Amino acid sequence: MKLVFCESCQDVIRLQDMSEPRYCKCGRSGGFYEADGLHAHYWGIYAMPLGFANPSLRLALDKQPTEGRGRDFSAFVIPHSCPTFKWHVTESEAWLSLTDSDGEVPESHEKVKAVV
Repeated sequence: MKLVFCESCQDVIRLQDMSEPRYCKCGRSGGFYEADGLHAHYWGIYAMPLGFANPSLRLALDKQPTEGRGRDFSAFVIPHSCPTFKWHVTESEAWLSLTDSDGEVPESHEKVKAVV
C-alpha cells in the first residue's frame, strides 16, 4: 500500500485511483494510483513516500490481540527513485506525465482527459 506523508502538516494519506486524487490537510502534498493499481504519482515539496507491506499488515489485522501491545507490521520509506511511485513538484506535472510524447492521453488513462 502506498501512502504519502506531508512533512508540513504531518498528515498521512492513503492513495486511491486517479478518479479520486487524495490531498493532505494543508493541501501541499497529494497523489493517486494509475488505472493499473500498481503505479502511482505523488507531488509536493513536503511529500514523503511511504509503504506498508500488504501481507504483513493483513496478518497484523487478522491476528489483532484483545489486549496488550498489539501486532507489528512492516512499514517503510520508499526510495526517491522508484519505478512504481513517481514524485512530481506539482499536481499538474503529475497529470501531464500521463500523456504520451504527442501530448495525447493514452486510452488506458481516459479519466485524465478531463484534467489535462
